[in-house]
Amino acid sequence: MSILLATAGFSVPDDLEARIDSAGYDHASIDATRCQAMATRLDSLLASHPDRVPTVIRNRLDGWRRTDAVPTQGFFLAQQLEFVYQEVLRTPQPKPSAFEAFAIDSRVPPGARTHKVRRVTHVGEATIYGGEGDVPTVGARQVEENFPVVHIVSKIRLNIFDLLSDAFANGGLLRENMEAARIAITQKMNALSWAGDRKHKVHGALNYPWVPVKLSSTPFSSSSTADQILAELNACANYASENSQDILKPDSVAIAPALDNYISQTPRSSTSDKTIKQYWLETNPMGIKRIVRAAELKANTYSGPSFPANRHGMLFYNSAREATSNTVITMFQLLPPQSDGFFDTTYAYGSYGGIVYRMAGASLIAWVQA
Repeated sequence: MSILLATAGFSVPDDLEARIDSAGYDHASIDATRCQAMATRLDSLLASHPDRVPTVIRNRLDGWRRTDAVPTQGFFLAQQLEFVYQEVLRTPQPKPSAFEAFAIDSRVPPGARTHKVRRVTHVGEATIYGGEGDVPTVGARQVEENFPVVHIVSKIRLNIFDLLSDAFANGGLLRENMEAARIAITQKMNALSWAGDRKHKVHGALNYPWVPVKLSSTPFSSSSTADQILAELNACANYASENSQDILKPDSVAIAPALDNYISQTPRSSTSDKTIKQYWLETNPMGIKRIVRAAELKANTYSGPSFPANRHGMLFYNSAREATSNTVITMFQLLPPQSDGFFDTTYAYGSYGGIVYRMAGASLIAWVQA
């Protein structure tokens, strides 16, 4: 309802009457239709061009805005007739796909500054005996891979008067702020799981230094045939096996939504009732059955030397914890509130150790145009 028509028995203020008369109209003859049209125009001006409405009129109109505080001819106040839904709408948050894609490893205890993986390799060979001088020597080597632990932090800061108002209104202010802190820390941890952090030496799934990377020459679009796309998917799936004497194999694929959408909607052929995706899941030589959609693999989500511009990502990997794991020490923790004058500050944190590829050779990152 217009702020000019908020109350019953509305009469045009004196200063408006003068302006109406000076514009060539008779204010006394303005009926409800004309008043409605004028009110709509003034409301539009106030919303879009408040500077065009004279200050004296704006001041007068401001007094009419609270319809529940203006005397009416009826008994009910406006807010008494207003229905409020019990449920509260919240902005949808993106799914932290890293926690679905990678097995969580929580074995690192809180307080650890680093964690490490020890790796033993065997070297040497055997031969047919041709004398003591011809017997080769074998041996074992041990190396370590060290990973840092980082702490992701945020805080809630509220003054005592806000908390008193919240208690009066039963609004859940503190609860909602706690949820905001949880979301912020979880989303940051998810981003680190994918992109890592070069400054703090945190490895993510896409910037791990020992995972092979491929720039695909086959776009997942109408410019490629279904056979070409299937051949590219198979080449990526077969890469680990073909380069490890068939020892290492992926069992899962994380894929950007645009790529997944295309292979999920495009027929295998004009005579097939299967899509490219359905056909590939049934026939790929590695027996991969698991595909995880990850919005973080969308083109240009991250920037840096590890992320080619304008290309969507596919990650082929082994999802067993012994092969690929996401090191989460503490997912989310709130500290007791700290009082400082009229303010209460509640700190929150999560502790994180990055992605660890214990079998990096089983993985392949492919960057694809769409």
